[in-house]
Amino acid sequence: MKKLLLLLALSTTLLASCSKNDDDNQRRKFVSMKLDDGYEIGEDPKGVVTFSDQSTDNPTGFPTLVVSGFSYNKLYFTFSITSTTGALHTGVYTSAMSNNSLTMLDVNANVMEANVDQGQFTLNIISVQDSTVQGTFTATLVNDVTGEIHTVSNGAFRTNFSKSN
Repeated sequence: MKKLLLLLALSTTLLASCSKNDDDNQRRKFVSMKLDDGYEIGEDPKGVVTFSDQSTDNPTGFPTLVVSGFSYNKLYFTFSITSTTGALHTGVYTSAMSNNSLTMLDVNANVMEANVDQGQFTLNIISVQDSTVQGTFTATLVNDVTGEIHTVSNGAFRTNFSKSN
């Protein structure tokens, strides 16, 4: 009987700890990617969704999401996408679409980017819940000075966003 009670107590503890880990993982804010042959990981990227009037940069006036931060290797990144409707929503956004881009700045001040004019950037928003957005991305980045090509694969992120007008 004691063994059965001990087994039941251990099982309950194990199940409770697993659900807490799942909850912690859902709250964790991060960005991770493979850049060329190395990996870049960062915690707590910042996100802002702006709602603006129609302009040359945003002819529809639809909301724009900007996410930025640093990896542990001090690589600065920022990506920007403009929604295709009046609300931020799940779906695929590419650099061929107006105002969507990915820019990185390394510790040597080398700028690598993908936008409508050069490179290629694809971001897939897989979840928007309350003020949290989650997605995946890939890119072919171009060094602004040398023209050197850099490949981003297996990109993933989750962050909270604030809203600005």
